[in-house]
Amino acid sequence: MADESSKIDNNQKHCLMGVTNAATPELRNLKVDPATGRLLVSATVTGGTSGTVTSVSVVTANGVSGSVATETTTPAITISLGAITPSTVNGLTFVAAATGFTIAGGTTSKTLTVPLDASVSGTNTGDNSANSSSQPIDTTLTTLSALADGVGALTNNGAGVLSWTAAGVGDMVLASVQSVTGLKTFDTTKLAVKGSSTGSTAIASANAGATDYTLTLAAVTGTVALGTGTANEIAY
Repeated sequence: MADESSKIDNNQKHCLMGVTNAATPELRNLKVDPATGRLLVSATVTGGTSGTVTSVSVVTANGVSGSVATETTTPAITISLGAITPSTVNGLTFVAAATGFTIAGGTTSKTLTVPLDASVSGTNTGDNSANSSSQPIDTTLTTLSALADGVGALTNNGAGVLSWTAAGVGDMVLASVQSVTGLKTFDTTKLAVKGSSTGSTAIASANAGATDYTLTLAAVTGTVALGTGTANEIAY
């Protein structure tokens, strides 16, 4: 084919042309798409749909590392887990605190906080109130405060507040031998001695004033006898 003639535009300028790569080059007019104005090119594209992996490696990140054997032929990958710090595991969120840690999660979210060392052993069969091996706390005890290890008796102030009372101090203990070294004042008829049956004898005081009196018992063993006066007083 012979050379094509160069087109001349409205400005009397020759348009761009191309040269063939034949043994005898020839001039050709370049063609464009009439709608887009883009240059029309005839080309054959090969490749791009497949490839070959030449090497495999593992990058250490987030506490996960690994090694690869025969990475250029048939890679065998070994994964090692180190100090992994996931935000959640199976819907549970773990948070490290300054002291201890917390675990939160569940369909209805609940939080477990562990601020101190703890040891768990044996079989847990439920809450302590339902555990036969535990002693439930009376619901009227509203405050358990400052109860460190102590020696003595545990007393309740009547408002649910418990405290330690030193051994030998405080209320009298039934069926135990005690020595009373301090003054105990009883209201009249509030000190009584029961006899061999159900009846008891109470001691009454006729003291209606502010003066204190002392009755001295003789250093003998015997029976106290009432006098024969009108009020059956003890003679003195």
